[in-house]
Amino acid sequence: MKVVFYRHSLLNRGGDKIIITYANYLAQRGHKVKIYTNTVRTVFKISSKVKILKIPLSSKLGTILWGLNHSFKADIIIADIIVLALILSFRNKNKVVYFAQDYDVFYYSDKLRQTLLRLIYWIALKILRLPCIAVSHSLKRELMPYTDFIEIVTNGVDLNVFYYDPDPNLLHKKEDRKAILIFARKEYRKGFDITLRVISSLIREVKLKKLEIWAIGDPIPRELLPYKIRNFGYVKEEKLRKLLSSVDVLFYPSRHEGLPLLVLEALACKCPVVTTNVVNFISKAGIIFISNVNDEKDLKSNLIKIINSNTQHIRKCDFSFIKKFDLDSQKAKFEICLNKFYLLGK
Repeated sequence: MKVVFYRHSLLNRGGDKIIITYANYLAQRGHKVKIYTNTVRTVFKISSKVKILKIPLSSKLGTILWGLNHSFKADIIIADIIVLALILSFRNKNKVVYFAQDYDVFYYSDKLRQTLLRLIYWIALKILRLPCIAVSHSLKRELMPYTDFIEIVTNGVDLNVFYYDPDPNLLHKKEDRKAILIFARKEYRKGFDITLRVISSLIREVKLKKLEIWAIGDPIPRELLPYKIRNFGYVKEEKLRKLLSSVDVLFYPSRHEGLPLLVLEALACKCPVVTTNVVNFISKAGIIFISNVNDEKDLKSNLIKIINSNTQHIRKCDFSFIKKFDLDSQKAKFEICLNKFYLLGK
């Protein structure tokens, strides 16, 4: 097959990683794979077999306008943003697949844009009947009011890369302090504002003076939190494995998710997680601690439970359930779905 991925940017987010992973796999399998994008600035390795092509119009508007007016010589065109899936379908009938990594409505907090996106979903999935691949069962349920033309290929974790592998140097540096790992991505959906408020409130607890914060993603100014901050930036997989294996807890208070890679990777590294019920694909008491979305009081309570517990004891729990999210099987399922949609569109 001739496969095109169309997106505005390839950066260092989980969604970018998934796109690159599947593009690499399809190219390795002998498919002709192209990625059209405006920006490539990523730590994730792109195979030399994948052709990267620059969208000739800059800016997000340029990505939309060029996709709206371009007909691709491809068998399958994949877009993981519903707006792009819709506009690509106008000139590329029966070729476009919407790869739903999240429900785009909740990228925004204001009702106007949420309403507009619901309308776009209705047109793209209910009226035009674009085929869809969803990354989780819960995401499929959210999309079912629009369509039943959905396959599920859950996000996966590479168990050859992510496993328990603590870094002696990191452990030495934190001394007798507990460390909290956070994902510093300043957007509403990821709940970064909640992260700051909850961690700032921990200083009021007498027993929680000896803490430090490890941040991946965007740098956090040191005056933003009342604890020592170590900014690691956007790290490669090997470094992330070391961090997840050495930290005491991942704090991930997201407001909405498809199926978060970082949580899967943390659990593969036997790292306990405090998160919200949008991460509803796993229920393992004593390993992953779940609060309701925006429930800062309960998030704080769960974070304190882990900080005050014996982290090494938690790491001895049974984490074998993560094997069902093995990435190799998900890559094969993704290819099978594309072949199915290609044959249906012929």
